[in-house]
Amino acid sequence: MAYMPATRLVIKCGTEVLYGKGGWMVSKPKEDRWSSIARQVVAAEEMSGVSMILVSSGAVRAGQENFKGTSSIFQLGKREQWAGIGTRHLLKHWGDAFGCFGREIAYLLVSRATLRDSGERQAIFSAIADYHRCCIVPILNENDVALEGEGGGNDLLAADIACLTGASGVLFLTECGGVYEIDPWRHPGVRRYSEIDPRTALTSSWLEDGMAGKLLEVVRCFAMGMRTAVAGLERDSIQRFAAGEPVGTMIGNSVSFY
Repeated sequence: MAYMPATRLVIKCGTEVLYGKGGWMVSKPKEDRWSSIARQVVAAEEMSGVSMILVSSGAVRAGQENFKGTSSIFQLGKREQWAGIGTRHLLKHWGDAFGCFGREIAYLLVSRATLRDSGERQAIFSAIADYHRCCIVPILNENDVALEGEGGGNDLLAADIACLTGASGVLFLTECGGVYEIDPWRHPGVRRYSEIDPRTALTSSWLEDGMAGKLLEVVRCFAMGMRTAVAGLERDSIQRFAAGEPVGTMIGNSVSFY
């Protein structure tokens, strides 16, 4: 199936895409992945003229990594506290990755309260537009420290920002690379959808796992007329998605497998 190339694209980067699958006690940043994302974003902007917005998870993991192996790791129990520490490290990873390709980044912390305020919504929209005009890559992250349990995660933030900015597409990057019939980590060899319709997505067994919230936001974006997909980083998926090619699992009107 052919799709129209994107004009403005939101890329949601999950924690496992950046740090790998597994517990944080054994994970390390996948520097090659950070570089791959930066390279593809810059290439898509320069070759296709698409404006890119990144929504990045990983602040909590970055904070935990910084204190791994010290006694302090047992004294901070809330994810919001780890995010406060990890934000600096997450920002450095992104800055270094895009710096290698001659690009500056702008980092915006956003909360649900911010997006409910019309004045602040407009300020965020204007800032993103200004950054794009200056060829600066905007990277957004949910302001975990200020949430106090209210937030809906960066998947929800990605959908909200896509709606706010009038994005033509949203790509949710995950370590597993798409949507499967059942959990592929527990059941190797299961089939992956190449396309899935909203009804199937919202009633699949993934609703019992961590994919649940993501699928809700993916379907919400699709319902607003955006081209949406859940994919991994393989085969330059960001560039291909920006160019209008299908990647990972596309949300559509039918159900098919690879």
